[in-house]
Amino acid sequence: MFEKNIPMKKIILLFTLFFNFFSFSQENDLEKNDSTRLVIGNKVYKIYHKKGAIDKIEVEEKDTTLKAMKEKNDEERKFKKYGHWGGIDFGFTSLLNSTQTSSFGKQKFLENDPSKSFYISLNLIEHKFPIIGNYVGITTGLGFDWTKIGIKNNLQLNSNVDSLWAIKETEYTYDRNFLRATHVNLPFYFEFNTNANPSKSWCFMFGVIAGMRIGSKFIQTLSDQKNKVNNRVSGDYALSPYKLNASFRIGYKHMGVFTNYSLIPMFDAKRVEKAFPLTFGISWIW
Repeated sequence: MFEKNIPMKKIILLFTLFFNFFSFSQENDLEKNDSTRLVIGNKVYKIYHKKGAIDKIEVEEKDTTLKAMKEKNDEERKFKKYGHWGGIDFGFTSLLNSTQTSSFGKQKFLENDPSKSFYISLNLIEHKFPIIGNYVGITTGLGFDWTKIGIKNNLQLNSNVDSLWAIKETEYTYDRNFLRATHVNLPFYFEFNTNANPSKSWCFMFGVIAGMRIGSKFIQTLSDQKNKVNNRVSGDYALSPYKLNASFRIGYKHMGVFTNYSLIPMFDAKRVEKAFPLTFGISWIW
């Protein structure tokens, strides 16, 4: 008859006799003795053999490394789904000519006021394609931006199918005077992270942002001693229908900085001197 309650040590001895016939997790101790490692529940049993007989049995808690590795993998899988494009960008823009200076010979209205030339980008959708774990990947998405070019010296912009020009306004004082362009954007970044955990990682990104103009307006607020007039006139104002920006971003946790430089002129080169927007600012990453 078998005992109803067989001690655990006897169970281990039976397992040992059976598994000694197979290659099962064998290793050598410091004295070069054979050993067998059994995992039962949350216990690890190391059975040492000496000259064909059981020498000793050691019992340890199950290694928690597997749990730690699983948690790390779960964190990495979560991080792979998200890059560092999603969020809000705010910056300032300056127009540069072909020689990378801010002076323009014929069309002085391109010498914009950077302190009144704002850039806002709302980056709504993002997706990251991992290449090397969570450390290297390609990030893309979808967003919108609004670029406001501040016009100096009380100049009134006018355009037709052939050109864009400005005239000096002497009757009114300009409280607001800017050209605004709205784009829908598609980014393409190479992304590098220093840590698999997004709350501990520095992020470096470089790539391009392709955009299509979906609207543009010339906006003014004029005033004299008696009246204040608001003008909002829609039109293309010789703006290019597309844009392509080289972009670099660096961030930590939810904050970052960025810079964009246009690879193609902001305006139609047949109607306006070549002007390339340079934008820099801060990002809030969600």
